[in-house]
Amino acid sequence: MKKVLIAAALVAALCLPLSAPAGTSATRLTGTTGPGFTITLKKAGRKVTTLKPGSYTFVVSDRSSSHDFWIVGPGVRAKQITGLAFTGSRTRTLTLRKGRYEFYCKPHRSMGMRGFFTVR
Repeated sequence: MKKVLIAAALVAALCLPLSAPAGTSATRLTGTTGPGFTITLKKAGRKVTTLKPGSYTFVVSDRSSSHDFWIVGPGVRAKQITGLAFTGSRTRTLTLRKGRYEFYCKPHRSMGMRGFFTVR
């Protein structure tokens, strides 16, 4: 009887998923754009430079109607999170893969209103 219970427990353990269960929340990243010519992306109050692959919720506070917030990288084709003529907060969840990502304000990107981070 004891061997049957151990075998049943082993079979049950092998049937469990190796990934996080559905409904597990994504890691929260906070972004800001404006009011001046600034754009930031932080995790737990610290500037984002590297992340692990996975699901991330971007919460972006757009503080100026002359700025927007975009992100581009592996598997993310120029995803707009906030737009021009918008102020307020928007939330988007994205799955990030290994590689280099850029977040930027489209009209002011060439002026340096952008940042980079790496997923590895």
